[in-house]
Amino acid sequence: MSLSSTVEWWDESKLRVLVLSSLSLQYFLAIFAFGRRFSVPSWYRFLIWLSYLGSDALAIYALATLFNRRNNQQCNSAPGSRDIEVVWAPILLIHLGGQPFITAYNVEDNELWSRHIVTTISQVTVAVYVFWKSWSSSAEKSLLAAAVLLFFLGSAKCLEKILAFKGASFNSLASHSEPAQSKRTTTRDREKELEEYVQQARDSIKAIHPPLVDDSMEQLILPDKLFVDSAYPYSDRVRSLKFFFLLDDQTAYWSLKRGVSIVFNLLYTKYESTYTMLKGSMLCSICTWEITIVVSIVSISLFHCSHKNAYSRSDIVVSFVLLYGTFLLDIISTLTLLSMTGSVVKQTSNIVAQHSLIGFCVNTGIRRFMKPCHSSQKPSHSSEDISSLIRRYVLCGWKEFITDAESYRKFNDVRGQWTLQRKQCDERLGWSLERPFDESVLLWHIATDFCFHQKDTPRSNQCANRCREISYYMMHLLFVNPDMLMAGSRRNLFRTACDQLNEILTCDAYSNKTELTQKLIDKLKSKEGSKETFIHDAWQLAEGLMDIHDETNMWEVIQGVWLEMLCFSASRCRGYLHAKSLGAGVEYLTFVWLLLAYAGMETLPERLQRTYRTHLSQEKKQQLQNRGEETRKESSSQNQGIEQVLKKDGNVADPPSLQVMGLHSQEETVATASASKDEGTAPVLDEIVVVVH
Repeated sequence: MSLSSTVEWWDESKLRVLVLSSLSLQYFLAIFAFGRRFSVPSWYRFLIWLSYLGSDALAIYALATLFNRRNNQQCNSAPGSRDIEVVWAPILLIHLGGQPFITAYNVEDNELWSRHIVTTISQVTVAVYVFWKSWSSSAEKSLLAAAVLLFFLGSAKCLEKILAFKGASFNSLASHSEPAQSKRTTTRDREKELEEYVQQARDSIKAIHPPLVDDSMEQLILPDKLFVDSAYPYSDRVRSLKFFFLLDDQTAYWSLKRGVSIVFNLLYTKYESTYTMLKGSMLCSICTWEITIVVSIVSISLFHCSHKNAYSRSDIVVSFVLLYGTFLLDIISTLTLLSMTGSVVKQTSNIVAQHSLIGFCVNTGIRRFMKPCHSSQKPSHSSEDISSLIRRYVLCGWKEFITDAESYRKFNDVRGQWTLQRKQCDERLGWSLERPFDESVLLWHIATDFCFHQKDTPRSNQCANRCREISYYMMHLLFVNPDMLMAGSRRNLFRTACDQLNEILTCDAYSNKTELTQKLIDKLKSKEGSKETFIHDAWQLAEGLMDIHDETNMWEVIQGVWLEMLCFSASRCRGYLHAKSLGAGVEYLTFVWLLLAYAGMETLPERLQRTYRTHLSQEKKQQLQNRGEETRKESSSQNQGIEQVLKKDGNVADPPSLQVMGLHSQEETVATASASKDEGTAPVLDEIVVVVH
């Protein structure tokens, strides 16, 4: 085939190829886009992303081709072909409306809903213009009726997509929250409300009966407000807490997966109320499906009734494929929705990502560790087990630690201190928790590996396995998602620790992680190298842990610290970051965050809205007053001396000129002078009273 004949074939068949390719991408998204909520390979996610962008690009390019064909007077199409090709324009609009399960690929797409309005208006305008200018007056009325129906359907699909973007934007979600109280509340009132909430929650915990198995989950709070950092009323939280702790472990974990799935649908799909049926959304969706199916059937019937002899066979085949293919897309969406309703437990992944600092060194050498995006450990499937441990930890906190508002806030602020105090290890190990949080995570991560290999802990030890899994997950957050670990976490700590390992170990490759760890421990025991490194500090921590003679007790200490660290990290992560992670496969930290909310723990907005009242001691007040009097006397004597000097020169300055020269004794000057005389010492606070809004 010559080049000229190829070009001629492409000019004639380009539009058919484009519309069929657009339909193929819609099928790909309808079938495979649902899997992006799981932990899937990067190449799978890349294909979804490419199809998501390419589907709109192909449809727009096909519309542009239709527009250009109208101006091409030397079109080689068969007589009447242009009439049937114009019917494809509304079908392309339907494709631009997208698939129900992937309205947004990233959470940022929802925030650009106003831009999508302009884009959609331009697309609909081009489609209508092409249809109006290209439609022949001699064309059949049945084709015209089918095209008009499809135009209404395509425009409705595009409008539905815009509404889905707008409804999932954070401003819209926040605006749907309950209005703030208009009455003035004092600090004492808010403190009283918190005290009442704590007491009601404790009473509910005491009244817990044997575990309840209930699939309705109507008593649990809907997590949509959490993702926009909005607080729930105390009454709702007490009801949710009581119901959550009535559930058995498996049902409680199912409720977490359900909550994550609801928010995923809210942010990334058109079926935001599939399970809740709020505000008639489910009924509205069913009506939309019915209208879509009816319009598709009517359009297909009208096309069958038309006289197709005037059109080319290729265009007729393409038209049938487009009409029937678009109709089947709606059927597939309906069936997928039904499968979602019946198998919600399978919609989110059980995977807990794993990263190990020492694991990066195995088989690659310390200088050539793996890429940051590649995990050095196989992912764990123990999310349900870890969630059960966290649930028991919070329940224990309600029973043994929390007694009032102050202890409630303290419990939400611990990151390992409570475990060390209960196990009487705070004097030996407490120093490791006084460092920045990301450094504490790094130290305990390395120390956990040291304890595991030095003690020759069997792999059947479930407590040790849970400790290592949480440790590796926290390292994953530090290395891959430091913003979710905690604001200000430093990813380069991983690189720094690797460089320090390079100084301690030789550059030889090791056959396995156990051999490398044992070699590292031997060198640390021999006191080789500098001691001011994360590795040496981690070994010092590991020695303190191994001084606990009972190995079972040692692993209980490590497990308790890791559970507190995990909860500490989850409760300080913004809702926006949790929402963003849902589009990339769901971080396990989101499960922990939702579990804490269900269990009645303090949320991030409550923590940020705490107010502080500071009181100076009476002794300090008297000291400040005495300094002020001394400063005024000194300032007055200085002013008198300057006046005497000026009088000798025959030019006595009036008070305003002294003020211009800055030689006045106002309260600001007194405060500055007193502060400087105190050598920068800050006032001593008699007490700090913390309250919440």
